[in-house]
Amino acid sequence: MDSTHAVPTIKALRAKADAIRDTEVQRAYAKLGEGADVHKQRQVVQEVSRAIVNKLLHAPISALRCDAAPAGGGDDQGGPSGASADSIERVIRSMEAVESVFGLDVQQLMLDEALAAARGARGAGGEAAAAAQQPAATRR
Repeated sequence: MDSTHAVPTIKALRAKADAIRDTEVQRAYAKLGEGADVHKQRQVVQEVSRAIVNKLLHAPISALRCDAAPAGGGDDQGGPSGASADSIERVIRSMEAVESVFGLDVQQLMLDEALAAARGARGAGGEAAAAAQQPAATRR
């Protein structure tokens, strides 16, 4: 099992953290108000918030990638990818733990990405047809 198996969990973790960051940045912007120095202040808020999120996510993302990397990098540990049953179970437990702790919905993220890709492939002309195929509760 390689680190690509952890990608959906990593993407969901990053997406949730970025959504929280965006919300908090907008709150900070509202408090800044208007003025000559606001542009510079907003840049500082963006940089600081990105740095905080990156530092908070570094350890869990590194752990997921490390757990998913084949041990020893060889084929002698249980299959073509070098992953043993124990290492696969460890990766799954790690992904489930991160998903649970951070309240991630990885399947929903994957569905959203697939829908976005399908919409992009159809272009602007197919949007009405795509919207008609979606359940009313999911249309935006």
